[in-house]
Amino acid sequence: MKMCLKDKGFTLIELIVVIAILAIMSALAVPRIASLAESAKLSADKASLRILNNTTTIYRIAEGVESDDVFEGLGSDDQRIALLVDNNYLSATPLPQQEDAGFMWNVDGQIWRLNVSDTVVPLSPLGSDFTEISSGFIDLITSKGQEGGYGRTWGDYKFTDIGLDPDDWQDPVNHMLYKPSGQKLMVTPEDGYEFKVELESGESKTVWKGYNIIYDVEDKNWYYHFISLDNIIDIDTLRVETK
Repeated sequence: MKMCLKDKGFTLIELIVVIAILAIMSALAVPRIASLAESAKLSADKASLRILNNTTTIYRIAEGVESDDVFEGLGSDDQRIALLVDNNYLSATPLPQQEDAGFMWNVDGQIWRLNVSDTVVPLSPLGSDFTEISSGFIDLITSKGQEGGYGRTWGDYKFTDIGLDPDDWQDPVNHMLYKPSGQKLMVTPEDGYEFKVELESGESKTVWKGYNIIYDVEDKNWYYHFISLDNIIDIDTLRVETK
């Protein structure tokens, strides 16, 4: 009795099916990869932006700049960045990774902003200015409380319990540091800056680094440093100034 062994290869139809599957997988993967690449570039540009802002604050403090504009007399962003590089506050000129992106100095806010395709990128996931960001925090804290209990008051839980990434809030935003804590939101000035506020009584107060203004979502008031009826702030009087 003879046994014949035959090598069995792929049929044409099987090859076509395999190629079709690979084509579909590639079509699905390419946009995803492109999206991840763009996201990585945006993250890199935001990191460079944080470095620029932190470095500018260090420069202002170290050089004792008292002018309202740190870069007074300089007319272009290239000149401003070159000043930081030439004085060894930056090791090299930061280069945006995204296409049509650039770092722009905002004179009114005394802060660097990231511009992409003529659109200014928000400074944080909740916005760029105090009104936007504080309102966003207050909404999140309030929603958490309505679910049956406020978020925790320690570690990263302060942020994660209300759905925020702690890494997004480690650096100042417009010279302000935001710290949610249970039913409260605390805001403190960046080093080298201070807040000027007025109490409801009309008395002026200065808030330095290490001090806070505090919002309590239960009574919906802003307070100077600690919660007391004598410390209620007229939040419309809030100003951020250099020390």
